[in-house]
Amino acid sequence: MKLFRLLVLGIIFFALTSVADARTVRKFRWSGETWTVRHTYGFSNPGHNIFSDSDRSVWVDSKRRLVLKIRNGRAVEIYGPRRNYGTFTWNVDTSLTNLDLWRVIGLFAWAPDGNEQDIEFARWGVPASPIGWSVGWANGTRANFTNFNVTSYAPYTVRLTVDMQSVHYSVIDARGTTLADVSYAVPFQVTVSNFGFQPRMNYWLWPGVRGVRLPKQHRYGFHPIVRLNSFRYTPMVKTR
Repeated sequence: MKLFRLLVLGIIFFALTSVADARTVRKFRWSGETWTVRHTYGFSNPGHNIFSDSDRSVWVDSKRRLVLKIRNGRAVEIYGPRRNYGTFTWNVDTSLTNLDLWRVIGLFAWAPDGNEQDIEFARWGVPASPIGWSVGWANGTRANFTNFNVTSYAPYTVRLTVDMQSVHYSVIDARGTTLADVSYAVPFQVTVSNFGFQPRMNYWLWPGVRGVRLPKQHRYGFHPIVRLNSFRYTPMVKTR
């Protein structure tokens, strides 16, 4: 009987602590979509960062622009509903040439099991490095890769088109100059049955809170926040 009571008390304690630890997942509406804000308690990829869901890290401003901000060394990432083959288009309002040496902006379509297609903006700690990068991942292994230079003319139109045969990366600045225009054969097949692609946006530190320790000014100092005017998904047109 005593053992039974202890078991019951243990179950009640576990239930209460689970409720106490439960966290409301933050969601919000922007650009016609419902977005979820990622939150982590410990170090997570990319870059071994801790991700914050604070409304001071992600918000929609008075001009209906999405704002992403690294606060107190914590990265930010949001993700939308899963989609099938088609075109993912972002309009980025922030001049990318002002990007800090150790910060990364990622716009990508994510699928399960380490499969994704990325357009990233980063210097990776190298002042003279190209800022633009297109990267394809298949099962956690880099399958496609190229880099490109960017201009200071914002906003930028960033497009990622994925169909059954190929993936196309495109970046155009405010003056109509094509900064990136490259296609690759798709490194993996994704269908509706395994959830399709999930549009994601993130802003994070490299190499993050682990690895090489960044100077304090890079982790906590003033840096431009990232503003995005819009996002749009256009499904692939079926042809007979």
